[in-house]
Amino acid sequence: MPLITVLYTPDLDGLLDVGRLVDVLHETALGLDCFPPYGIRTMASRAEASRIGDSPGRAYVQVNVRSAPGRSDDAKEHIVGSLFAALTAELSKVSHPALRYQLELSEFDTRTTRAGGAE
Repeated sequence: MPLITVLYTPDLDGLLDVGRLVDVLHETALGLDCFPPYGIRTMASRAEASRIGDSPGRAYVQVNVRSAPGRSDDAKEHIVGSLFAALTAELSKVSHPALRYQLELSEFDTRTTRAGGAE
C-alpha cells in the first residue's frame, strides 16, 4: 500500500499533464521509505461530468491516499505533507483561474478489505 488515486475535472483537459502528476506522486511516495515499493499504486481518472461550487468554470483535483493502518500520527503527517507539497508544486504549473485541490489520507479497515494477485 498505498493506493493513490487522482480524480480531476474536465476543465483541466489540455492544461494538466496527468501522466506527469501520476509520476510525481508515485516517485514522492517511493521516496518516503515508509511503503513497500511493490505496493505503491498510483492512477488517475477524469470525471466525465462535474459541478464545482456555485459557478461554472471551476477546476478541481482530488487526491485520495488509501493506506494500511498502523502508522503513527507523525508518519501520517509526513506522508500527507510530502505528497501535498509535490501536488502543489505540480499544480502550480497549471494556468487556471479557479483551480482548487485537496489531498486526503485514509486508512482501510483490515476487517473489511481483501486484496489478491501477484506482487
